[in-house]
Amino acid sequence: MKAEIKLYCNKETKRGYPVILYVRNEKIRKRVNIGWFFKKQDWNFETETPIPSAENFDLVYPLLLNYRKQLSMLQFHQETNFQKYVEVVKGKKVETADFYTFAEGLIADLKLRGKFSNAQIYGWVLDQLKIIKPELPFSQFNYTLLRDFKNHKQQEGVKNSTIHNYLRTLRAIYNEAVLMNATEDLQPFKMIFKDLTVRKNRTKKKYLSIKGIKKLEKLENLPPGQQFTLQLFLLQFYFGGQDLIDVYYLRTNQIKNNRVYFERKKIGERGYEFDLLIIKKAQKILNNYVPEGEYVFPGRKDFKGYQSFRRRYQTNLHILQKKAALNVKPKGENLGIKVARYTFANRAKKLHIIEDVIRELMGHERNDIDTIYKDKYPQKTRDKALLKITSTKNK
Repeated sequence: MKAEIKLYCNKETKRGYPVILYVRNEKIRKRVNIGWFFKKQDWNFETETPIPSAENFDLVYPLLLNYRKQLSMLQFHQETNFQKYVEVVKGKKVETADFYTFAEGLIADLKLRGKFSNAQIYGWVLDQLKIIKPELPFSQFNYTLLRDFKNHKQQEGVKNSTIHNYLRTLRAIYNEAVLMNATEDLQPFKMIFKDLTVRKNRTKKKYLSIKGIKKLEKLENLPPGQQFTLQLFLLQFYFGGQDLIDVYYLRTNQIKNNRVYFERKKIGERGYEFDLLIIKKAQKILNNYVPEGEYVFPGRKDFKGYQSFRRRYQTNLHILQKKAALNVKPKGENLGIKVARYTFANRAKKLHIIEDVIRELMGHERNDIDTIYKDKYPQKTRDKALLKITSTKNK
């Protein structure tokens, strides 16, 4: 059974068009009015959410995200009872057998959104916990369990920093379960990190100078694989330092009116959509590709396909580094997948771009309430900053 939430535009009421839950399978086609109404101009039809300036955005947007997560959970478990889907939008919680069942649904949702690395990490941490607790109802997910897990890993000789990451991952899953009303918040993580000292070691981020970017722009007559790697690396930089996975999985519907739209979404937090100007150098690269489906770039889009591509990408980066005689700052190390992102941030800071403008261009979220409002700065201001950061003229 498939469930969708969208604006139903067949009939307008005085309040606008209704937001509906649409559930269907081979035998059933049903619609349920969620109780919210919006005008077409106040709705984003690509994400099927209200735009930030719409009335009641603050209330409706997080609700829709929560509904969709719970509906994904039902779909993951192949729920065939229509009423179960209706209960989600009526505020009733999704019944989850135990912590592991919930977490597996979360992992499935991450894979659907292309977050394969996060899904892999979640799966690995769950496997570690299952060693000491093969079955885990939510009622038994408590401080005692976490303490035993921590002690078990310490006795195995696992580093504190690794154990700390395990617990943080479990906390992210648990917090998501609380947000989705799958369990009450019994605060099992209270004091669990107290005696788990982690040495803070702020490593220097690797980056290129703008002259290094210009060297890459001038590379010619490359084999197809190296050319593809070069183009995606430059697009990472031109697109505000976006992560490789977000560029590799770029969809055609993310490009509209000479702008590209990205979304940052972390577990337990609201999604944050932002847009960037497609500068001429980026458009020149995009013109080389004629999409045959929903994705702009070719290649397998499943987990194994991306893993294989990522390895080839890293290998090709090392080859390009030698061909362009690049000096990766600050220590002359190898060119890596994150270098484009750190190069963009470093370049922006050197140009004294306002920090909040950099944050908006890179898709970073603030920790306060204004994270839900996109375009705090006018489009013209953001575009001007992007052009300045990515310019390699006279370098």
